[in-house]
Amino acid sequence: MLIIPAIDLLEGKCVRLYRGDYQKLLFSYDDPIAIALSFEEQGAKWLHIVDLEGAKEGKLRNLYVVERIGENTKLNIQLGGGIRTLEDIQTVFSIGVKKVILGTSALKRDFLARTLEIYGRGIAVSLDSKGGKIAVEGWLKETPYEVEVLAEELGRMGVENLIHTSILRDGTLEGPNFEEIEKVRKAFTKELIVSGGISSLEDLLRLKEIGVEGAIIGRALYEGKINLREAIDYLSP
Repeated sequence: MLIIPAIDLLEGKCVRLYRGDYQKLLFSYDDPIAIALSFEEQGAKWLHIVDLEGAKEGKLRNLYVVERIGENTKLNIQLGGGIRTLEDIQTVFSIGVKKVILGTSALKRDFLARTLEIYGRGIAVSLDSKGGKIAVEGWLKETPYEVEVLAEELGRMGVENLIHTSILRDGTLEGPNFEEIEKVRKAFTKELIVSGGISSLEDLLRLKEIGVEGAIIGRALYEGKINLREAIDYLSP
């Protein structure tokens, strides 16, 4: 199972929010590049980055930071947040990002079909759920879509990589929403990466048993609940 550390960007800083609430900032670090370098030194191969301002505003806001991380590390970067057009996608790939994550824009089926046609496995879709329903626009707007139903539909459309986040667990260290993850795993048969609430090596082992291909870890790394090198050595192929 792939272990992927996370960096959330807000005003150029690395931050962590509680349950995605922009008013509940858990911590803030001024130097995201130093943090990315530390993840690389501990053995990470991939880095998950979310542009929080971009996600809320629908525009790329922290791309310069992402570019600097790419210039200063050898990490494979997957980026989400505010990527809403084909031009946005091309811009993100042009700075060396390996995988583009679509959230809000992925609900536009014609747009998603076009991006898959052009970029294929370079596109991942993020399904962020609250109470079993998908939330978009920086998690500020809830939709009527049920997460497992949409996951199945995306698989039929040709999505190869799905990232599922339980919003009510994100940044809480309360453990993943295993019940929901199991439903998504059954609905989506391709590569599934999950995040939200992961707080221990035991959580990661259970996720591996469920059969997910990757886990994104944020707060647990920053607070020392999980040792990144240990998790990678133990769980990564």
